[in-house]
Amino acid sequence: MARTKKEEVKNVKKFAPVSNHDFDVIIAPIVTEKTMKLLQEENKITLRVKKDANKIEIKNAFEAIFNVHVE
Repeated sequence: MARTKKEEVKNVKKFAPVSNHDFDVIIAPIVTEKTMKLLQEENKITLRVKKDANKIEIKNAFEAIFNVHVE
């Protein structure tokens, strides 16, 4: 049976809004041959981040900016 529009909207995961702090934590992607190979083979992204950022801040910023779930 097909889902109604209301059911589809209900199942959409809500993410935190993006703040300026999120963009302060994640500075830029690191683009090299090695990181591109890692992206293609293992679906992992390498980022340059703020020196004093911890894992939780990086995870939350990444999830907010890219609307994905990080394990």
